[in-house]
This record gives sequence, C-alpha cells and structure tokens, in this order.
Amino acid sequence: FGHLCVAPVLFGLAQKHPNLQIDISFTDRAVDLVEENIDLAVRIGDLHDSTSLVARRIGVQDTSIAAAPSYLARRG
Repeated sequence: FGHLCVAPVLFGLAQKHPNLQIDISFTDRAVDLVEENIDLAVRIGDLHDSTSLVARRIGVQDTSIAAAPSYLARRG
C-alpha cells in the first residue's frame, strides 16, 4: 500500500515544495511514532487508543482470500 498509494502522493508533494525534506520508511512492525520522531504514519488495521496522537480515517481497505479450484480440490 505504501509503495503503490502513499509514495506517489509524497513524491508529488515534494516536487511542489522543493524545500520540504521527506524521509520515507515502509515497515510492518509496530512503530512508536513519538519515540521514533515520526510526523506522519499511514496504518492499515485497528488503531489503538493513544493520548498523544491524532488519527483520521482516510479510507477503507477491503481484503479477500482467493484460491484456484485445483488447489481447493487438493487442499480443501
């Protein structure tokens, strides 16, 4: 999601504002945003309550599981 959706938006922002410094990191690990001095994060999934952060839902990510009929015939 980050590479396909977030990075293009940030690159466009950086082109419009050449003095803006952007350092991008993509990870699946739980990151302490305050501890690691991160200004902005895009997270997918449930957001745990925090007294030191402001969060806003920007979209919904639908998921599905798919398998080939031949796989299901073999594995159930």
